[in-house]
Amino acid sequence: MSNFTFKAITGKKNIQNTVDQIKLDSQNTVFASGSWLRNLINDNNISFTAQDQNGQVAHALHLNLKRKFGFCIAEMAGEPFTQYSDAINHNQQSIDDFLKICLAHLADIQCDALHLRNVRADAHIIEYCQANGRILAKKQAPWVDLTQFENYEAYFNSLSKTTKKTYRRLFRELDTQFNVYLDDEITRELIDEIIELKSMQLDDHGKSSRVFADLQNLKQLSTILTTQTSDFNIFVSTIRCGGTLASAAISFIRGERYYGYIVTMDNNFIKYKPGNIHVILNIEYAYNHGITSYDFLSPADEYKYRWSKNNSIAVYDILLPMNAKGKLYGSVYLNKLRPRLKSLYLYMYNSRLYKVFKK
Repeated sequence: MSNFTFKAITGKKNIQNTVDQIKLDSQNTVFASGSWLRNLINDNNISFTAQDQNGQVAHALHLNLKRKFGFCIAEMAGEPFTQYSDAINHNQQSIDDFLKICLAHLADIQCDALHLRNVRADAHIIEYCQANGRILAKKQAPWVDLTQFENYEAYFNSLSKTTKKTYRRLFRELDTQFNVYLDDEITRELIDEIIELKSMQLDDHGKSSRVFADLQNLKQLSTILTTQTSDFNIFVSTIRCGGTLASAAISFIRGERYYGYIVTMDNNFIKYKPGNIHVILNIEYAYNHGITSYDFLSPADEYKYRWSKNNSIAVYDILLPMNAKGKLYGSVYLNKLRPRLKSLYLYMYNSRLYKVFKK
């Protein structure tokens, strides 16, 4: 780091200016983009950069400080909307020294730990995190290697007879339309319609998530998904049957990589399996537009493995404690208290009394 100038940047205006100037490197996923935090910056944000002698940013890490139960914990800025955690690295050298300085600065401002979710096995920060942090969970993120097949026709022919029969049945029996929308074609009304359908689907299955459990988060998600960025393309596709939204997907495309972010379906059409058909149609779009990697993201739901042919990449939840309190946060809150709170929340969420009040 002797050839670089390290900066810890705070303040909404300063961070906004910094974010606008930093581009993703070739290895980054779309979730390292500053687009995820542009509308979320507040007094709890802090951005770290290392600039070379020409003033160009070589490394960058955007974080948000959260205070809960007496702990101060740093998370990736953009949580809970982002999926993969990583830093930006425009330099061929190791990013380890940069991370050491970032953690030292966090310790100086009384931050207890850095909590990272879904750090990919090929992330810039993975080696340092595995050597110096605590692995909280190891998961898998299924993905389809589209180069395994010569073209879409070859991929489609590899599918089971049942899947192909279901695909043809949907278009044969129902007035079905498949539409795609990119960037400025995506309206707030369309996103809100898809989010409402996903919320209904989660309710029907007695499930929730950090994003969908909070109305304010959903409003912020709609803003993110209707704000264009030069870092990647926002891609929305829908299946409508007789004019009714039967299935929808929100995804991101960067270069040759496709990231499937949200997939949802109307349970009234379940016998036609529109969600499965939707994946096939999106994969066809990917082949037709030169995409080679179709990432389903974590968690590794069973249906994702069926499409990915059991292909996946390991992802890790990691805690980097700065002090004894940080270690306590991991051992007491993350390991014991949070799972119980989550179980209690889901129990209450699925109770008849809650559903009555919700209506």
